[in-house]
Amino acid sequence: MKNNKGMTLIETIIALLILSTASIIMVTGFVTAFRVFSDSEQYKNNTNNEETALINESQKDTNIDVNPIDATYSITLQQGQSPITVDGIYKKAKSKTDSGVTLSSFEIDNSDDTQKARNVYKNYCDMMTQIHNYLKEKVKATSQMNSSDVKKYINKWLKEEKNINVEVNDIITNLPKLYSLVYPNIKINALGDEIASINPQFDKNKYTYVTPCLFMNKNTDYYDFFDGEKYKDVFILLGDKAKEGDRPNKIYALYDNNSSNEDVDVWWVPKNGVNTSEITGTYSEFYNKIKNDSSWHRIETTKR
Repeated sequence: MKNNKGMTLIETIIALLILSTASIIMVTGFVTAFRVFSDSEQYKNNTNNEETALINESQKDTNIDVNPIDATYSITLQQGQSPITVDGIYKKAKSKTDSGVTLSSFEIDNSDDTQKARNVYKNYCDMMTQIHNYLKEKVKATSQMNSSDVKKYINKWLKEEKNINVEVNDIITNLPKLYSLVYPNIKINALGDEIASINPQFDKNKYTYVTPCLFMNKNTDYYDFFDGEKYKDVFILLGDKAKEGDRPNKIYALYDNNSSNEDVDVWWVPKNGVNTSEITGTYSEFYNKIKNDSSWHRIETTKR
């Protein structure tokens, strides 16, 4: 007698296929859920680290890059009215391992012109460090670079990291333009009256731009320049055409890079304008020469 109580071969195969499909769906679901939870945890950690870096950069995680840029925020409340503008610092925090996760902030700058100048040397060193890190990532060996390489990669850095589509010719002679592109709020008026009281020939309405300058051969050894931190041999002067990339021909005020007092800016002002052609050595050599020269006056500008 034929037994029909069991499953036929075809029914067994179909049942196994259904079971296999269900198992695959379940496994896929668990794997997808695990990935979602894992990505969510990573996203949360990255955003928390970026938030910490924006609030207090000194406590930022090594996996987070923060790029601060001086910026102006403008808003028009009603059509036809003049816009309200606020100066501040735009910061963008980005994870090195996940470029898709970024946080930004805008901090209103409540400081006066004198205080803005206080960050010039620090901002300059930060900018050079960012460029140095970019070059090391792209080129690996800065000792093998020439001026053409540096020009090419600095312009790439401006475009990729700062979203600035303006080219600079070279980092040595064109430093004022490079700095003004990255830190546009370099104009200062607070020093004008004090300089004019020492040097009556000083035009306080013309020379208002804080201008970092390098007085060295543009074909310098770029290993020494970056890895040897020769870029710190910078002269921060007052000029009139910094945004065009021009270096001033005269020194009306020299910023004291050695000052560490955060409440005070220190400037050295000559009784008469001094030609920049007199700069023949390093900043330290020039600084040591003028600080004991009675024709140079030391000015301190404090917070107001």
